[in-house]
Amino acid sequence: MRRGSAVGIALTLSAACILLMGCSGPSTDGPLQFSASEDTVCAPTPKFKDAALGVLLPGDLTSNITIDSIVLVDAKNAVLGKTSLMPVTTGSRLLLDQYPPTKQFPTNWPNAEPAIGTVIEPRTAHDLVLEVRSNGTDPGRLSGVVITYTSGGRQYVARTHLSLKLKKAASC
Repeated sequence: MRRGSAVGIALTLSAACILLMGCSGPSTDGPLQFSASEDTVCAPTPKFKDAALGVLLPGDLTSNITIDSIVLVDAKNAVLGKTSLMPVTTGSRLLLDQYPPTKQFPTNWPNAEPAIGTVIEPRTAHDLVLEVRSNGTDPGRLSGVVITYTSGGRQYVARTHLSLKLKKAASC
């Protein structure tokens, strides 16, 4: 084989590899976007052994989205339990509560539905309610949530920068 042919084949294979790798993973430029600013909430584990962490899915979406998966980022002694979508009504939004948040949201929580597979339409705000379980004895934490979703036949990924600290203390 001539040297020029070998280089041409190598460049073609490299280009194909880059193209395939670029197309294989979800994109971050979808309709669901979160602020890059970081914030932290704290939950005392004696009271919040199962915490309800709320992630606001804004009502300014430009197209329908369907949540495919949800993963905790850098979780230590914290496990993701149930994931639900709760409609946001005027003046109500969940940040942190005991799971399930029935006392804080007696009207909204009964209308919650499973998050995975549910279609969220534009101009409808929802709280993504995550049950975050602690082992109750060791401090726990997570540094965000990754949401993989589909919109318009493409898969996207969005990451929150909301951290949660689960502490053994009675208060944070």
